Amino acid sequence: MLRYFRVPGLRITRSAKPPPRPIKAVKSPARVTEAWAFPRGYPHVDLARWYILNAGLPSSQRFLEASAEGDDMTKAYQEALRLEQASKAGGVCPPNIKRLLSRDEDTLSEPEYQKLAKWADQWGSKVARRYMMLEHGQPVLPWPHIRPILESVYKDSKMTEQDWQKEEESFNRLARGMAEHYKREEEAEDKKK
Repeated sequence: MLRYFRVPGLRITRSAKPPPRPIKAVKSPARVTEAWAFPRGYPHVDLARWYILNAGLPSSQRFLEASAEGDDMTKAYQEALRLEQASKAGGVCPPNIKRLLSRDEDTLSEPEYQKLAKWADQWGSKVARRYMMLEHGQPVLPWPHIRPILESVYKDSKMTEQDWQKEEESFNRLARGMAEHYKREEEAEDKKK
């Protein structure tokens, strides 16, 4: 060993630190992610089932049922027309969804029900929005229908008539904005077709 030190330019070097050991992978605690799911008996599923499975009935059959129940025929006719026009906004029901709709809800597995409910939610929202536009000219109920609901909510607070006027103005602004937004959405969808 000593002779190596005598040779000029040759050095035996040692690293000051030992080579780093590979770091052991430490498992971090699994993240808990709560996936939101549609509850059983979701209303849009019932609406889609009622309309899509009964849509094959001719209008005369519907009016016959309405007259048997004692309903006003003109009202039933207008209702049927609005519903038919509104349902077109939801789009055509895919065959696999139609099969799920025709089955009993209790026989559907959870993934099947979630698939059905997701489609029905989108479809039902479009139909409800179009129906409101046809009936009221805006995608939400008009103020005279909304005020009694708000009065029951705010029954403990002392709202003056001025407060109610401010509420009405802000609600109408919101309804106009929503109507414009939905019209733009529908125009964009029509261009895609």
